[in-house]
Amino acid sequence: MSSATENGYLNLSLWQYRSSPKFQATLFALTKPLLNVQEILNLVRIRYDLDKGIGNQLDKLGEWIGLNRSLESDLAGVFFSWDTPGLGWNQGIWKEPFVKDTTITKLDDETYRIFLKAKVVANAWDGTREGAYRVIDVIFADNPDVIMQIKDNYDLSFTITLKGSFFNALIKEIFKKNYLPLKPAGIAVKYDMED
Repeated sequence: MSSATENGYLNLSLWQYRSSPKFQATLFALTKPLLNVQEILNLVRIRYDLDKGIGNQLDKLGEWIGLNRSLESDLAGVFFSWDTPGLGWNQGIWKEPFVKDTTITKLDDETYRIFLKAKVVANAWDGTREGAYRVIDVIFADNPDVIMQIKDNYDLSFTITLKGSFFNALIKEIFKKNYLPLKPAGIAVKYDMED
């Protein structure tokens, strides 16, 4: 019902009133604001979809989810470089203007989206090993080459090993700094990222 003349409510009137122009005009005038509200709500749902949102839309989603785009500590060694192993093509991130030369504190849209998905599914995590596998599957659903292994260290800690070509230097640093809230209470988590 995107057009101003399309109104499904007019078809719901009784048959004896369908040929009455005054009744149809009145019904149209009463239901048009409802159709406008439906269109606005559909636009909000589409624009603030976690998979499709960009820029400020993701920032608003981050406020609702409880995760800021700005990181608490700087992440060093994440910018693209020809001479540094692990920071070449599809590994390092491109430095934007007005960003410090050595560290980053704000996430780009693609990485922030992964980070927000991680927070959402980790909040619903049940604390089990199987649940952790489901969390990683949801976060990296678009990247089937990501493989996860969980190893219990038998010292109230476990190690999560993530393997795959998808991981750039920024995502590796986010996991290494334990920004992903995939941790049971009282248990230490270590991340190991492999290409």
